[in-house]
Amino acid sequence: MIVCAQGHSPTADQAGACRTRQPVSPGAHERVRLLLVSNGIAAGGAEKYLQVLRAGAEAAGFEVSVAHVRLPGKPDAQPFFDVPVAAQGVLVRRLLAHRYHRAAVPLIVHMNSCWSGNLLPALLAARLAGAKLVLTEHIVPPVAPPARSALRRFAPWRVRLKLRALRRRVEWKTAHRIILVGGLVGELLADEQGLYGEHAVVIPNGVKLSDFSPGSAHGPTIRRLHGIGETIVIGSCGRLSDQKRYDRLVEALAMLERPDVALLLVGEGPDRQMLEAEARRCGVAGRVHLVGQRENVSHYLSAMDIFALPSQHEAMPFSILEAMASHLPIVATDVGGVREMVRHGGTGYVVPAGDGQSLVEALRQLVDSAERRSQFGLAGRCLVEEAFSEEAMVRRTLAVYRELVACHR
Repeated sequence: MIVCAQGHSPTADQAGACRTRQPVSPGAHERVRLLLVSNGIAAGGAEKYLQVLRAGAEAAGFEVSVAHVRLPGKPDAQPFFDVPVAAQGVLVRRLLAHRYHRAAVPLIVHMNSCWSGNLLPALLAARLAGAKLVLTEHIVPPVAPPARSALRRFAPWRVRLKLRALRRRVEWKTAHRIILVGGLVGELLADEQGLYGEHAVVIPNGVKLSDFSPGSAHGPTIRRLHGIGETIVIGSCGRLSDQKRYDRLVEALAMLERPDVALLLVGEGPDRQMLEAEARRCGVAGRVHLVGQRENVSHYLSAMDIFALPSQHEAMPFSILEAMASHLPIVATDVGGVREMVRHGGTGYVVPAGDGQSLVEALRQLVDSAERRSQFGLAGRCLVEEAFSEEAMVRRTLAVYRELVACHR
């Protein structure tokens, strides 16, 4: 059973422990430590999420610290926070050291789930240290199609997927609370990964609306900076990786056969050279602009006319919410919780993942109609204001922390 954080009630086991206790706000008479664990290898949505929670928790009186973990087999990250990257063993030792002080100072450890890396040692260390553990699910991982033979059932990549799914089940059992960034995310994880839990709550991602101003004066400046003329700009923000499948946007640009349309990609990653080669192969290299990682994402969104995200798997991407807050119409693939954010035919178009023709046709509908772009953009901004504010996300998450603190006493 998955419940909304606004109406969350403790499980049967927790009810007895908390029956006479009321959630308390950390203040002058009580110290509560919050450890936020970042495991990202780039400044993506999951890292933005922790950064927002850090500011909100500090303002609410929590004693906040951050650990940035280097996962085995992953490239070194540029820290998104003002802390150095450390091996997971350092985090494990830090957590175990808290064990001897746990009666005096409650500790909450909040981690982002990581499909491709193993955080289980740190999760187990947090439980052993007596910490209250919160795990946020930011991604719905790919599912292996049915094997067509017994031999293929044991292909190495299938075995890896099964082992990762098994590890995730253990992680869910270890955590005191699971935060799902969308209702559809919970349903997909239950149906496809077999992940269930009465301790799971739904708290949608949110963005700070004041950071994204439609019609910003920065748009023309960004266009001039990168040599983009008076064209219709299809754009996206995200890591240049296989997950995002930006190669499909390059192909779609060529298939549109519109020389007055350009593609602007904000982000960095291992697929850069492949995308450059694909643009040359498709004959659109002069209209594909890869500008790298940028801090002023809102300025780049104001230079776009359409936002597109052709990912093969997602949960509730911040990039779509930021684009909608910027009055941009959306074209995105029907993965994870995207359909919860994008109203098909109302704020944009949701197309099947991997369907290149549907992607092209959806983009063509928006390229051909400035009126439709404006209508969808306005509707998207209104939807974010109503349902996806940063303030609501922080408030509901802090309520989860306070409930766990109450159960600690």
